[in-house]
Amino acid sequence: MEFDTTYFLDVSAGDPLIMQELIDIFDEQIPEFVRDMKDALQVGDYKKFASVAHKAKSSVSVFGMKEWENHLKYIQTEILENRIPNNLFEIITKFEKDAYETLYYFKEYVKGLKDK
Repeated sequence: MEFDTTYFLDVSAGDPLIMQELIDIFDEQIPEFVRDMKDALQVGDYKKFASVAHKAKSSVSVFGMKEWENHLKYIQTEILENRIPNNLFEIITKFEKDAYETLYYFKEYVKGLKDK
């Protein structure tokens, strides 16, 4: 997976303290997104799933997860047009893995800045 720090650096103005705050927020959001998507899927509430995908899309954009930003937008659009993707559970699993991988990368990135 590729990591793009451009938007992250813009949003944080290059301030390691703000970077750490963004990381901490994303760290809290990941399990919430995953839980809420799974819950929505289990009860067949696809509009709720689309709503969570929309919220997650904003967060992943900060961390340069362009592929997920586009994928979540696509899922949201498909659901809102009553075309339900048949692999949503697999999507949740992959999203969780990629989000934590990204989080680890950015934690290490900020740690490297602090160590300089």
